[in-house]
Amino acid sequence: MEPSLTKTEKIAIVLTGLVMAASTFMKFQHLLGAGVVRILMIIPIASLVFILIKNKEAKKEVSFMLYWAFYGITELLPLLTQHN
Repeated sequence: MEPSLTKTEKIAIVLTGLVMAASTFMKFQHLLGAGVVRILMIIPIASLVFILIKNKEAKKEVSFMLYWAFYGITELLPLLTQHN
């Protein structure tokens, strides 16, 4: 039987999708505030970790989130490594 996602896990997936869409839109439009959205890249990473810890059987359902988490890491790393 396929494991089903809980309401919290579904909300985490939707929230991650919204952050990723906002990030992509801000990057393409070169809008102000894109730095703030880059900081929000912690959401895809945290969502993936949260879901994998809570529901270990849901690996197949959330495997697509690995791409989002990787994108989040690539967006977040320049902010963490820049020296002013």
